[in-house]
Amino acid sequence: GTSRFKIYCSDLRDEESRRLVRRLESLAVWLIERASYIAVDANWRLLTMYEVYEGPGGGDAYQLVGFTTLYRDYKGARNSASSDDAMEALDAYRLRISQFVILPHFQRSGHGGSLLRHVYRHARETPEVVEVCVENPSDRFTMLRDRTDTGVVLEMGLLEAASAPDPPYEELRRTLKWSRTQLRHLCVSVIRKVVYSRLPLSSPGRTGLPSAGSKGELCSLGGVDYFAGDFVLMRSASAPPLIAHLVGVNPVTGLLRVRWVYRYGDVDGGALLAFPKKSASLYRRRRVSSLEVFYTFHEDLAPAQALLGRAQVLFAPQEPVDPEVHLSGAPASFFCRFVYDPARGRAWPLSQRSFKAKYKRALDEATAGKQYPYPVFSAGGGGFPFLSPPPPPVA
Repeated sequence: GTSRFKIYCSDLRDEESRRLVRRLESLAVWLIERASYIAVDANWRLLTMYEVYEGPGGGDAYQLVGFTTLYRDYKGARNSASSDDAMEALDAYRLRISQFVILPHFQRSGHGGSLLRHVYRHARETPEVVEVCVENPSDRFTMLRDRTDTGVVLEMGLLEAASAPDPPYEELRRTLKWSRTQLRHLCVSVIRKVVYSRLPLSSPGRTGLPSAGSKGELCSLGGVDYFAGDFVLMRSASAPPLIAHLVGVNPVTGLLRVRWVYRYGDVDGGALLAFPKKSASLYRRRRVSSLEVFYTFHEDLAPAQALLGRAQVLFAPQEPVDPEVHLSGAPASFFCRFVYDPARGRAWPLSQRSFKAKYKRALDEATAGKQYPYPVFSAGGGGFPFLSPPPPPVA
């Protein structure tokens, strides 16, 4: 029959439980580097996870999956609690994870995360627990903890707070009961971490032509593969959909790193007044098209589930263009001539030479591997991917 898993807790007060923990610790010595035996007292707790399956006689049979030893640290709790914390009573304690073992043939199956989540859930449901901490975590346990903690943040709806530029650490600490150090590590080094993937045809080589790189696949949704460098439409609370440029993906949360592309209606009207005189004159002389968009360096994190499909963004020179002639006519086709800074409310031509080096690289990434793969700023002196002349009429 199908197996199930159960977790049992022991306070190690009886001799049978103490004998069990001594036998389990003999495994920990072999599986945990620099592991040592604990001096059992009334503050220790043992959590054991078992696989329960149907035995030969039809009854339940048990097989050990893993275990963890927990220590109630009353002294450390008073140092961890803030002055206005209601849990500063004498019975408050820190729950310290000492040993954490999943047997080798059960590893990489999610059991370690399940056991750690059980510890977290117990801490949140116990008013006396101030926080959960780990005693000398190994590198492998740190990876498990980062993935599990991120999953807990997502499930509890705290991602927006944790990914903010200035996260509310004290509020998160009270809700999750994690240490300040772990929260800072999680918010800064894990949740906001992004792996930047290269395009299939990425940055140009010495010839000025795009060179072959890694595939740079970020995610797959609805049978469509999305790559770093793609322009996409993303679901919005109000119509029309948002336009974004995919930059990378967080390997833990799966969140996409995007740069937003603003529609004309989203741009501050005062930004147009900051154009150079000649550019402003050319801009006012032509009618404004709903197909024109503005590239920005405004980066954000977005869920992959918000993807609606790919978009086409072509880059145009500063002269008037005829969108109906140059674009494919598809609903997701746009053209772009300017970079917009929403924080300062200003816009610049894409050919601006005074951009910072990191912004020049960003524009190279935006234009590499497209239909006109010639970056704005390349060592080989390539051109800008302007729209091509309109095709000749068909006889």
